Amino acid sequence: MPLQPSQSSLPDVEYARIGIIGCGRLGSAIARLAVGAGMVAVVSNRRGRSTLQDFARELGDLAVAASVTEAAQEEIVVLAVPWSQLAVALLEVP
Repeated sequence: MPLQPSQSSLPDVEYARIGIIGCGRLGSAIARLAVGAGMVAVVSNRRGRSTLQDFARELGDLAVAASVTEAAQEEIVVLAVPWSQLAVALLEVP
């Protein structure tokens, strides 16, 4: 039986900001979940913010297309890249 936390034990994440580096299937799913929870999702990929403008617009006001450097400066950062691309992704992070 899966563990279900009570609502009172969940942290208040509304308007918390999360940087997501890598916006493929996993990163975009995390962004959708974050926005659904009321968080601001700062999404980025190696191809640049212009490639994520439509996706951010689709998610709504709580999503922002950004550079990898900008996403990496958030308090919470998710690195959603293939393992084989990890070293390359980390080179872009300040």
